[in-house]
Amino acid sequence: MIFTLLVAMLAAPPAPAEPRDTVVPEVRGRVEAPPHTWLALRGGLASGGSAPVQVCATAMPAPVEVGELHAALGVEACGNGSGFLHKENAPEIAHFRGRVRVTSVATELGYLEPTVSAGFAELQLGPDAPGFFFADTGPGGVETAGPEVGAALGWALPLGLGFEAVAELSLSVAYFAQAPRLITAHDPFQPSVAISAGIGW
Repeated sequence: MIFTLLVAMLAAPPAPAEPRDTVVPEVRGRVEAPPHTWLALRGGLASGGSAPVQVCATAMPAPVEVGELHAALGVEACGNGSGFLHKENAPEIAHFRGRVRVTSVATELGYLEPTVSAGFAELQLGPDAPGFFFADTGPGGVETAGPEVGAALGWALPLGLGFEAVAELSLSVAYFAQAPRLITAHDPFQPSVAISAGIGW
């Protein structure tokens, strides 16, 4: 009896294997968890002021997961470094803003990261006095500050060891109510366009 069962089992044709899915999921354009850039330093060119060079420091200490959106909250400061990186009192518009990275979308060449921002800017025509003057033009009549909003499209490419190559194209508009009262009158609305690149980690 046992011999008969063994012969029947060996003689039976094997069950057909279940087909395996060999389709590779499409990665391009899919929203997925990006490497989080906690701090980035960028340099580039910007409109506004007489010095086109701009340096930005960005900190994004608060990643926020909202469904499939990989958002983050942070702060940023940008300027040409007048009075800090160099002693030349070149006219400039410095930017101090909070940032919200809306999401991060994976592509074949890195991550695209749209961002919106709000904060304030300072229009400076001469030596910078301590503090910010929103309702005045400072002791020398050469500086004033006002609210600013903006948007940017960033790019990040992981390099390994926790580092990323980063780049950004940004647009912003600031409103300086006291700009017409500066020693050299300026329009209250000051748009700015900047492109920059650097390193993040």
